[in-house]
Amino acid sequence: ISGSKRSKSGGKTESSTEAWTATDHAIRKAKKQRKSDESKAVESARRSAMLTRDSREKREEGKLKLHIKLVQRQIEKLRERLQAWDDQEEKRLEKERIEKERKEMEEAEQGPKKRKGRKGPETWQLKGAARPAHLVYDFDVRYVDPHMKAHEDAKQKAQRVRNIFSLYKGKFGDETPEIPQPQCREFLSLLMQLGNLSLRANQLKTARQAFLECMELESSNPPTTPARCQLMKLYLEANRPESAR
Repeated sequence: ISGSKRSKSGGKTESSTEAWTATDHAIRKAKKQRKSDESKAVESARRSAMLTRDSREKREEGKLKLHIKLVQRQIEKLRERLQAWDDQEEKRLEKERIEKERKEMEEAEQGPKKRKGRKGPETWQLKGAARPAHLVYDFDVRYVDPHMKAHEDAKQKAQRVRNIFSLYKGKFGDETPEIPQPQCREFLSLLMQLGNLSLRANQLKTARQAFLECMELESSNPPTTPARCQLMKLYLEANRPESAR
C-alpha cells in the first residue's frame, strides 16, 4: 500500500511518496478511535449530568406531593373523629393504644414470646349450627337480637357524640377540660403542615384554605399558630399586598 506522507524539516514541508506500513495504519486508526472515544465520553457525561439533575428534581417533587397526600389523609381521618367525638369510644381507643405500647415494650425487652400450643375450646368462635341455642333461637330467654342491640347502641352513641368543630370553633388552642386535647392542637398542626407544604409546591389555593381554616379554629388571643404570618407571606408572594392588610 502506497500513500503520501508529509514530514517537516528545517521549517519546510517536503512531500514524498512512501509505502504505508501496517504500523502506520494502526497508529492512525488508534488516533481516530481516541478522538471518537473522547467526544463520546464528553457527550455521555453531559447527557448524564443533565438527566441526573432532572431526575433529582422530579424525585424531590414526587416526595413533596406524597407528603402532601399523607398529611391530607391524616387531616381527614382526624376531622371525622372530631365531627363525631365520643368520649367512651376515645377512652377505649386510648386503652388499646396504651396496651399495645406496653406489649411492644415487653417484647423489646424480653424478646418475642414462644408460640404456645393450640388454645382450648373456651376460645373457639362457633358459627352456624354449632352455635349455642341462646345465640340462634329467639324463643330462648337468653337470646339477644343483634339488630336490636346494634340499634340501641347507635341511639346511645348519637346522644353521646359531639361535633367539636361547631361547639369549640375558635377555641382549639385552649386548655379547658371540655375541649379534647391534644387532638385539637394536633389538627391545627396538621393544617399548618399542609399549608407550608402546599406553599413549597406552589399550590397557593390549597395553602390559603389551610391557613384560613387554621385561623378560624385556633384561639385569636393569643394565636396558637403562625397561620396569619404565613397567609400574609402567601399574599405578598402572589403579588396581592391589599389582601395581606
